[in-house]
Amino acid sequence: MEIKPKLSQLIKPLQIDQETCMRAQLRTLEKLPEIDSLIAATAIRYNLDYFYTFDDGFTRLNNRKIQNTTIIKL
Repeated sequence: MEIKPKLSQLIKPLQIDQETCMRAQLRTLEKLPEIDSLIAATAIRYNLDYFYTFDDGFTRLNNRKIQNTTIIKL
């Protein structure tokens, strides 16, 4: 069984748009690297309930709710 078709059913790519970039202020507010702030801002922009990550850069934000998105560092 090929995994790519199955993954495409489970994963929906999200666009980074101007509004997402405006929310990337996490870079300065939370001292996140630029890429991490864009990733988190995308989750917040699309109003995801939870954002799960293995990235150690998010350790300080673990279990914090930013707007409607709770960041979970695994």
